[in-house]
Amino acid sequence: MNELYIIRLIGMIHEFAVAFFIISIVVLIYKGIMYAVVNADSVDIYQELNDFQKERIKTKLHNFYKGFIPLICAMIALAIFPTEESALKIYGFGSVIDYMQSSEEAKKLPDNALKAINIWLEDFQEDKSQSK
Repeated sequence: MNELYIIRLIGMIHEFAVAFFIISIVVLIYKGIMYAVVNADSVDIYQELNDFQKERIKTKLHNFYKGFIPLICAMIALAIFPTEESALKIYGFGSVIDYMQSSEEAKKLPDNALKAINIWLEDFQEDKSQSK
């Protein structure tokens, strides 16, 4: 039962990383637009601001490239943590393989039965992918 809790936790971490990735992209786009506005002196919006507002924008955008750090962290988290569905598949297949290697009854299964199960699983996977 502990394994299922950990798998659910991994799925939640993956969902959090997806949300963090999206938020990081939105913030970077916003900062990029503001950075372009500050560096383009011919833009009317920027010219209408007073000196205090211009300096405030420049100090906020001074560290524009530091905005890539959360984006990179989110990408790494997405690469490391699988979705809950994938984690359940990994756990399930691992358990089946362990059982097949240690069970005497599983070793007695003829090769044709294993081939039939393999064909059935491939057909099941194709039907599932077509239904989506």
